[in-house]
Amino acid sequence: MMNRQLDRRARAGFAWRVLAAVLLVAAAHAAAGAPVPLSDLGPPEPAFDYSGNILTLQQVGSGNAASLDQAGRNGAAVWQTGDGNTITARQVGAQNWVGASQSGSGNTLNAAQRGSGNTLRVQQNGAGNSVDATQNGTSLSARVTQNGSNNAVNLVQGGSNTGIQVIQSGNGARATVLTH
Repeated sequence: MMNRQLDRRARAGFAWRVLAAVLLVAAAHAAAGAPVPLSDLGPPEPAFDYSGNILTLQQVGSGNAASLDQAGRNGAAVWQTGDGNTITARQVGAQNWVGASQSGSGNTLNAAQRGSGNTLRVQQNGAGNSVDATQNGTSLSARVTQNGSNNAVNLVQGGSNTGIQVIQSGNGARATVLTH
């Protein structure tokens, strides 16, 4: 029993070091005013063991807001650079992850995940972009990139083992994606 506890503590310590390194790179991007690359918005796999809930938040600018509610063993990383960006996320279950980067002004993300092993990565660069994402199921993955202004994505995904990627460049694009 003692060896198992020591092994778990060692893995947890390693997971935190990996997470810190990933977040340090992403924070450097955000501090420089550069968008955080979408690849840096994922969970720090494979070492992250979701032994509890985790949230990393960096805000630069004024009027940015983040509201995250996690029940279970979930994680989130949020970077907001600019003014008036808003993120609202709710995760229920285990091993769900939200990674979001907002660079610009007036961007919004509303996310809800229920189940296990779901991942949502959102990168918003510009002004007035919006994402409403709901994932209910197991091992669902969604990636959204918005470059420009006033783009909108409405994403609803259910079931298991599916993935969605949406890329919007320009202004005023609209996308609705529904899978089950």
